[in-house]
Amino acid sequence: MKRLKHLLSLFLVSAMIQAIVPAIAFDYTLEIFGNANMDDTIDERDVEYIEGVIKGTNAATDLSDANYDGKIDKDDITQIEQIIAGEEKELTIIDSAKRVVTIKEPVQSIVVLNSDAASAAKNLGITDKVVGVTSVVLGKQYYFPELSDRTNVGYPEFNYETILSLKPDLVINYGSGSSYQPKLLEMAEKLPSLTVVGLDFYKQETLRYEMDMLGYILNEEERAKEYNLWCKTYEEEIEALVDELEPENKPRVFIAKMDGYPGALQTFGPSSGSDILCTLAGGINVAGNLSTTYPKVDSEWVISENPDIIITWSGSNQGWANTTEPQTLRNNVLNTKEWANISAVKSGRVYVINYELLFGLDSVVGLTYWTKFLHPEFELASSEAIYREYYEMLGEAYPEDLIQAYPIAEGI
Repeated sequence: MKRLKHLLSLFLVSAMIQAIVPAIAFDYTLEIFGNANMDDTIDERDVEYIEGVIKGTNAATDLSDANYDGKIDKDDITQIEQIIAGEEKELTIIDSAKRVVTIKEPVQSIVVLNSDAASAAKNLGITDKVVGVTSVVLGKQYYFPELSDRTNVGYPEFNYETILSLKPDLVINYGSGSSYQPKLLEMAEKLPSLTVVGLDFYKQETLRYEMDMLGYILNEEERAKEYNLWCKTYEEEIEALVDELEPENKPRVFIAKMDGYPGALQTFGPSSGSDILCTLAGGINVAGNLSTTYPKVDSEWVISENPDIIITWSGSNQGWANTTEPQTLRNNVLNTKEWANISAVKSGRVYVINYELLFGLDSVVGLTYWTKFLHPEFELASSEAIYREYYEMLGEAYPEDLIQAYPIAEGI
């Protein structure tokens, strides 16, 4: 009942927001064969569209061949009706690696090869189907206590023999990106008897799309829509404010991983999760026009870019018990001697955030924190309150008295 009341309140909030702001730019086509009209869902309109294709009144689309047999006929209508009813025997999709993958249904057992896929499984309420996980997932018992007894399949190198021994119906790993996609292709080649799917769950711009996709794969479409509505509500609230900004009112941001200092500093370039967050939060990532997704830069480059804001982080899991560690991380930036005249350092606009909030299904929390770093003038819901909602959706206790970002003003 508590979950239902929460969902109803989100529907009301979302309806009010949609009445006054334009739709967020994350429009997408659900790339499942059977989505004949190429929108974001599979429903009776797709049946009607296929009927038009058969009659010759509608043009066939890339996804019209619902049963993926090379022709469009009444069998495709049957397949769509089965997908709607959750009774399909197979589902053919285009995954995040742009591979066509056919999945035998229903899926009863899954191996998840990163914590973002594990989060997606938990949000859909199907962790009972997870039979194999990585050591990273096993190390996050605050999110996944129910997965503590699952088989460890290795990390960063996966044990293919162990994965095969579990005989999963589905294996999920990251799909896109210059480093992730080759690993996925290698895995699919080495595990030809298993169904390997690439779904990212870490980029804000594709997160809701991938949740919808997994919802269909696991016949948990309504749970996926519930999560997506929660996420969309806050995204649209922020977008409405950011859309009103003139370019000169968007601060220039350096996203710093200080582990490499002195020397090469890793930052985040175009299409990275942090680059997307920065843009959505109303900032300009100073590394956003570099040629690689995860570039390394030197101190002189940072000085030449003269960012207005610097954001750094630590892999602090649930958060910090006190300000000592985040304060030290912040001071590492503020006390970098050659950066003394950088605008962000001179103004003190240097922020530290829990790495856990930057990627994955809780990244909308990170988005709200970043928006407040960049635009303290915006009136937004409390980031802590939003994070509490996320833990409530997971069914886990919120980590009371832990710090997620530093420094922050009261109410953030």
